[in-house]
Amino acid sequence: MYSYFLTKSLQLWNWASDTYQRVRAHLIDAYHYARVYYIGLTHTWVFIHGQSLPLPISHIKNKVNPTWIYSNHLLTSMHQPANTICKLSWLSAKIVIIDKHIVFENDMDSFLSAFRLHAHNNVAPSLTQLFLCWCAQTNQWFPYDIVVQFHVIDHHGEEQLLTLGADNHCLIIRDQKIYHQVAKRTNSSHDLSNAYAYYHPC
Repeated sequence: MYSYFLTKSLQLWNWASDTYQRVRAHLIDAYHYARVYYIGLTHTWVFIHGQSLPLPISHIKNKVNPTWIYSNHLLTSMHQPANTICKLSWLSAKIVIIDKHIVFENDMDSFLSAFRLHAHNNVAPSLTQLFLCWCAQTNQWFPYDIVVQFHVIDHHGEEQLLTLGADNHCLIIRDQKIYHQVAKRTNSSHDLSNAYAYYHPC
């Protein structure tokens, strides 16, 4: 009888110890993961298909097939062999972020001047990916339900308004520069039952 209780006690102790170690490891990972995002402990971020946010390279432990890699103002495409390095054609830009009734305005000019894209000449990033590169570079992260607008002065000196949803795939590569071309819109955000769907990609 004594040996039975001793055995069960040891089994319970081992289970509790293993559980504690697993929970502790998960909590440490979660804490470090949060610090990487909000304190900026990494300079290399990986975009993976199906992930809404880029992942810090320090947290990728398994073999993955990234679609883009961003590091220190350089976004590299992994879709096809990259054959050109280009920069944004915009003369100036700012990001306006609308979170419910709060509006944040952020100047993008220093980011624009340093940003470079290393990609195949027919593979351009989306506005969402450009926005997330800016988030990673400036160490600013936002909730998923925000509205994001790019107020741009294009290469002709004209002011343009781009949004993540309606214009998410407007970027093109031409002559080693990244331009945007906006299709004519048949609906405005006011015509939609859900303005969030207008401003955000599906």
